[in-house]
Amino acid sequence: SAIDFTTFSSDYRDFQVVISCLRPATDEQRIYGRFFTGTGGSQAIFDTSSEYQYAEIGQDNATLTENTTADHMRFSHTVGNDTSESASYEIIIYAVDQQGYKLARSWGVHTGHDTGRTAVDNWGNKAKLETTDVTGIRIFMQSGNITSGKFSLYGRKHS
Repeated sequence: SAIDFTTFSSDYRDFQVVISCLRPATDEQRIYGRFFTGTGGSQAIFDTSSEYQYAEIGQDNATLTENTTADHMRFSHTVGNDTSESASYEIIIYAVDQQGYKLARSWGVHTGHDTGRTAVDNWGNKAKLETTDVTGIRIFMQSGNITSGKFSLYGRKHS
């Protein structure tokens, strides 16, 4: 039902998740995310209501969609589950071990809405974790499970 990356190495400052050919089990669902904090047995999912914020620039490159009181990050608009529909995304998580809000950005392309059209999403996300390191990320659908897709995690070294 979710994809968890729970072992962000302290050798890296930034991380990128690449998703290809994602298809949800339930039609017309968004891709969401939450951060993990802590390590080992104390690792927890950060899902506090009103502690995430996100914004999207619309397909017209002018419309701004915002939410400032969420318990998750939003990485996409709706994605269909037909065999001709899928989504591919890049999610970058910045400065997981630095003081200040934890930031993520997603960019992706998908076909959907049963018309075969191509859509482009560009989302920015912020979590109010000013003094807590991020140790992982959970990626899940707005509702239902993930039917298929490939997920890869990459780290960028400190400079």
